[in-house]
This record gives sequence, C-alpha cells and structure tokens, in this order.
Amino acid sequence: MNRIYTETQQHLTTPYGNPQHFWTWFKDNHHMTINNPSGHSLKEFMDWFKIHLGYYCKALYYEVSFGDHENEFIFSAAGNPDHFEALTTLVDAAPQLPKTKIMAFHLPCITDQDIVLGNSKLEAENFSIYSHQLRFTIDYTCPETKRKGITIYSDQVNKILDQQELANHIMFFLTDYLGEIEFFNHIASVDVDQLYLKEVTKPILNLKQTLGI
Repeated sequence: MNRIYTETQQHLTTPYGNPQHFWTWFKDNHHMTINNPSGHSLKEFMDWFKIHLGYYCKALYYEVSFGDHENEFIFSAAGNPDHFEALTTLVDAAPQLPKTKIMAFHLPCITDQDIVLGNSKLEAENFSIYSHQLRFTIDYTCPETKRKGITIYSDQVNKILDQQELANHIMFFLTDYLGEIEFFNHIASVDVDQLYLKEVTKPILNLKQTLGI
C-alpha cells in the first residue's frame, strides 16, 4: 500500500514572503493582460508572473484564464494545509483591478458526467487510467473532525513502476473532483492500493455521496 497523504492537517507552515511585493509587480504589469493583449504580451506576463510568485512562495499553484471580458486568477495549495496560510495571506492582500478576478482555492472542475463519459483520465508516460475505473473504501472516521480516511483502488497499481507518480495523479484527481476545500474538510488521509476484491469497494462516482458532499 502506498500512503500518499497521511493526514490533511497542518504540520509546518510553509515559508512565504511579503505579499505586497508580488501585488506591486502585478499592478504595475496588469495592463499587459487587458485590452486585447497580444500572445507575446501574455506570454511575457506569465513568465514573470511565475517568477514573482516563486519569490513570494514556491509551494503555491495557480490557474489563469484570459477572457474577452475578464481574466481569472486562481491560486491553490493543491490541498496541502501546510500551504494554506501562504495562500490566504496572498489572496487577502490582492488589489481590486478592472477586468480581473482573483480567488483562492481550487474549485471542482471534473463532474460526474465527465467521469461517466470517459472524459476524465489519470495519464502519465507509464500509465493511463480512466477515473471511472477507480474504486474506494472508507477506512476510518476521525471522531473529532468527522473526516474520513479512504483508500483508492486501481487494478493497475502493481503494473506501474513509479507508484508515487500514480499516487500524485490520484490526489490531483480528488482535488479536481471534490474541490480543494471539500477535499480538506472531508478527507483525513488517502491510500492507494491494488484492486483485489471489487465487491468490497465502491465506484468512485459514489464518493461524494458517501462523504456527504
């Protein structure tokens, strides 16, 4: 069994810098992203965006969507509570800018329909697993927080040499499916194991209902 996330509770706060340094750069260069920017302008902005975010904190993730009427910046901790303070400190200090929406925490982006239709897949160089092939069990419930320890099963685990890469993809899938906050609020630990007895597990589509989401 490959435990990838022993506990979703904070152990050590991730180091981070002064958020105003990042946002000062952002405000000074925000014009590069609005009013019909060129592809070159957006690429240059994102290259420096990544660098300056790394100056603030190297542990954060981000998603950026440039639209005709509004640009959206979502900052994420990838479900790791050690990074939550750095994340919320950054976004709480964000300026109000025209045509720009700034948010914290990754929202769900995989639906039940995506899973049913085969549009959701865990894929890397050495494996390709449709998420509807995943199954799970509830291993325990924390009496204080009511969060649950779960095991995710796949019939391909024993065939994959880099099981840590598979484990990472499963955690990213859970964050995409449940959303970062719901993942943290409802799941205490995640294990990954080979699927042996299908009859004692549930299909992944039952996970939200089982967790009460």
